Amino acid sequence: MKIVRLTLSCLLASLTSIASFAQVEIQDLNYWKFSIGANSPNTSSYKDSLNVISKSRDTTVFIINSYRIAEYLSTDTFLYTGSVIYGDSVIFDENLAKGDTFFSVDRSLIINEVKDTTLNDGVLRKMWKMRSIEFNWYHASWIQGIGELRQGMNWNPMVFIDAGPATVASICNGDSLILWQPFSYPGGPDPSCDFDYLDTYLGMNKPSGSDISSGFYPNPTDGKLFFKNDFNGLQYQIFGSDGRVKLSGILNNEIDLQNFPSGIYFIKITQEDSILNERLIIR
Repeated sequence: MKIVRLTLSCLLASLTSIASFAQVEIQDLNYWKFSIGANSPNTSSYKDSLNVISKSRDTTVFIINSYRIAEYLSTDTFLYTGSVIYGDSVIFDENLAKGDTFFSVDRSLIINEVKDTTLNDGVLRKMWKMRSIEFNWYHASWIQGIGELRQGMNWNPMVFIDAGPATVASICNGDSLILWQPFSYPGGPDPSCDFDYLDTYLGMNKPSGSDISSGFYPNPTDGKLFFKNDFNGLQYQIFGSDGRVKLSGILNNEIDLQNFPSGIYFIKITQEDSILNERLIIR
């Protein structure tokens, strides 16, 4: 077993002795991610845009611009030598083999498996599966040319403004879908590179032309949920964060949720061709 620990202090030395790597193409990628607040009722979307700014035979310099909904967050710069990705420190080393351990950003990891995987675009890529040495429950995967699947290319913590860590759901190159990871609740939207559509599904954008809108209160609720009269007769489903239906039926003024544990839920209301998805907080 070898231990790989690289820092930016060795970056210049490594660049002067780089062999001719068979460099994997870093594409111009767009990541759409969502996060559900661990300690708050907020759900947010994140959009990362990866853009190459310079390229030589052995190295690629690229930036990632990050946005939370429409709000600009940050720009980070990365260097890819053909096998090692550097940010403020080493992000990942693609020379790692099964059983190797390494330190990346803020955690020690061990490689459990290295294999080839085919994503939605039909391209075969190398994938490393790993887990934290300190915390056996933490597992992650890195895909060559794509990045770490929990938080996109960069393992640095996502912006924790009022939400938990983001989950990558869609990675695209233009309108070409590279990776789609299905949602774990209300069945999920269709696989898409239309990030506005995905935001609409989360309830952060309201569909234009929809003839139903949020018409229940209070939210958060202590157990009783009341609806506008024109919602009566509509079908509803309430999902837990695990994606399972907890309650369903036909609306009639109110729903009694007093026996539900506190937490974040999702309510889906259907009216002919219109669907309303909303977050529901039970205190």
